[in-house]
Amino acid sequence: MDQNPDEKNLVQLEISLEKLALLFESGLICAAEVRCLTAFSKQQVSDLCLRSCAKRIACNITLFNEFAETQTIHLKKLG
Repeated sequence: MDQNPDEKNLVQLEISLEKLALLFESGLICAAEVRCLTAFSKQQVSDLCLRSCAKRIACNITLFNEFAETQTIHLKKLG
């Protein structure tokens, strides 16, 4: 059976939403890198992506705020 050259680099699989969420939240995979085979899957991935991105943004803001609040700069006047 002849395959399209692009198909040689593809794998079709199923993955749980929980595992996919871990991949999205960790930044190891992005929704743009996933091609959904059904409309239902596309909607699930879209919803999961939005939730995961919101978690990452909230986490980054929290980390930034914690970093900013704990920084103290001491200046000494010279001369």
